[in-house]
Amino acid sequence: MVYGVENHGLTYQTTAPTCVRRESLSAVTCENFNSANLIHSQISTTTTTSGRKRSSNTIITADGCNIDLSGLTREERRRRRRATQKYRTAHATRERIRVEAFNVAFSELRKLLPTLPPDKKLSKIEILKLAICYISYLNHVLEAP
Repeated sequence: MVYGVENHGLTYQTTAPTCVRRESLSAVTCENFNSANLIHSQISTTTTTSGRKRSSNTIITADGCNIDLSGLTREERRRRRRATQKYRTAHATRERIRVEAFNVAFSELRKLLPTLPPDKKLSKIEILKLAICYISYLNHVLEAP
């Protein structure tokens, strides 16, 4: 059976994974495991007697196959969780926002620095070096008698 999975407005055709029980992990895993088949991570939290929250890590695939991550090492659980579409989309969004803020900061800094010609395109490293020199110059002007 083929499923259509939506990704940023594009549709990908993937085959459905076959759920099997693996006794070594005592968890349900999926053959043909494909991150495009994942719907979301379902993490249910329970409160222990000490008041700390504990989560049971289960990933639910598009065809309803539950993958229990408790038998895996911490690194393997993290790698599988990060393979989900929801995680990757959120990470890409955070990265886009971070880069945009970074670029805005550089453009604002660039506006404050005097250059000839004024519309000269500078690289980020040139902006930083020029800013250091300009701050040093202003400091020298302030210290002069």
